[in-house]
Amino acid sequence: MKSVAIFALLMLCTACNSQISSHVYLRDVQDVLDGTPLSQFILIGVPISSSDDCEDDKARYERVYRYSVWFKQVEYVRCYAEGWNDYLEFELEVPILVADADGSFDLGSSPFGFLIQEDQEQSVRHFYLVSMPRALCDLDGLLREEFSRSLDLVGSPPTFIIQNDLHQQQDIVMGQVFVNGEPQVNQELFAIDRRQEIQVGLSNVTAAWVFNKSCDINLRSAIIATWVLN
Repeated sequence: MKSVAIFALLMLCTACNSQISSHVYLRDVQDVLDGTPLSQFILIGVPISSSDDCEDDKARYERVYRYSVWFKQVEYVRCYAEGWNDYLEFELEVPILVADADGSFDLGSSPFGFLIQEDQEQSVRHFYLVSMPRALCDLDGLLREEFSRSLDLVGSPPTFIIQNDLHQQQDIVMGQVFVNGEPQVNQELFAIDRRQEIQVGLSNVTAAWVFNKSCDINLRSAIIATWVLN
């Protein structure tokens, strides 16, 4: 099954906060662990001043992405409005990876990815968001040159929808995150019924860590949730 995850990244402008979201399907996690290569399509929503500027801003952002080493594969999707704001939407395909026994993995040339780390002794699977800070640093510099605007993916912490598309109830452990909009400081187990979902939001501190724009850092990761095997 091809995973198509909605993962919106809204870069900060004067009147807009960044917004990051994605869908995580437990069936995809299982399929990847079973050896099926899967990827997710990340949707990048970029705020613009007006829908009238859609075509002009589209050309400028496409120029930025083409100059970037890590964002060359970004493709335009649409121009859309949300509330009082207008956006350009692009998509980027990113990998779903499985960590080796020593925890290592290869993100390749992708600026983002999702990582699964399996702990067979504890019968759990940790699910992470992975980023490449030096790729974000590169994009930040290009945006400053083109728009005199910096890249900010921390203004509104990312939100993930974990969906149980398996045949029975699944248990997920989360802590130091927001669960369905409420802060969850301590680790707690949540049961997700079949065809149900749960919303997980990273904290500002975690978002600032994983979306660091340092040109000297190769990889950073932030845990989203831990799947407890039944």
